[in-house]
Amino acid sequence: MDSSTAKSSRRQIGLIAILAVVLIFVFGLIQGSIPLIVSLVGAAVAIIAWAYAVFTSLRVKQVDWLIMLVVAALIALALTGISITSANASGEPNAVPLSIAELALLPLVFVTMAYGTLSSERLLARGVCAYLGAWGLLSLVIGGTLVGGAIGTNIGAGAEYITALGFRLYAVGGVLAAIIWIIGLIVAFRTKAWGWFALVVLLPSIGAFMFGLFGPTRQDVLMAQEHSRARRAAGLV
Repeated sequence: MDSSTAKSSRRQIGLIAILAVVLIFVFGLIQGSIPLIVSLVGAAVAIIAWAYAVFTSLRVKQVDWLIMLVVAALIALALTGISITSANASGEPNAVPLSIAELALLPLVFVTMAYGTLSSERLLARGVCAYLGAWGLLSLVIGGTLVGGAIGTNIGAGAEYITALGFRLYAVGGVLAAIIWIIGLIVAFRTKAWGWFALVVLLPSIGAFMFGLFGPTRQDVLMAQEHSRARRAAGLV
């Protein structure tokens, strides 16, 4: 697969993943049989986007991204089990498919979106932390708004299915936070930016997100070290 074809494939993957997020989230805000069907269509689109990303990463031999996509699928499988258990406890007839779409598949599709947007660079890069961190933060803000706590109202004051969606978005934000923390630790260690590494350790998800936005690259660190050596050699320090 040549570079132009790979770029076109990544763009298509990103668009398909965005469509999946829109279908799952927007129609998850509406109650009824037709919105439920559309949300399930969004879940199917999410799986298609992921499969397309796996196929593309195999074709272009992006092993790091392929591993990340497989790990995201394993996380989705684990969340599917949690979704089924929690939804069955609620007793709502439509709770199981909605919970799987909103909780299990949203983290998968966010990782797929990251591949479509950022896979021209390596997985272990600051940009991945910034991108997934932004989606995680947005999930927390929207989830808090739906639950009620983010706008000062009573928790659960809205419709039950809206509150459930809010809590699922909280969980999605938590999953993304765990992913960017691990990536942030690895990238900060490899960059040898020890101050940033300490920040990521002490403030796991927030530190990794900040490192993704503002942290140095390995080249920046090397240039700073070289500049410091030159100043010492010139007797300026």
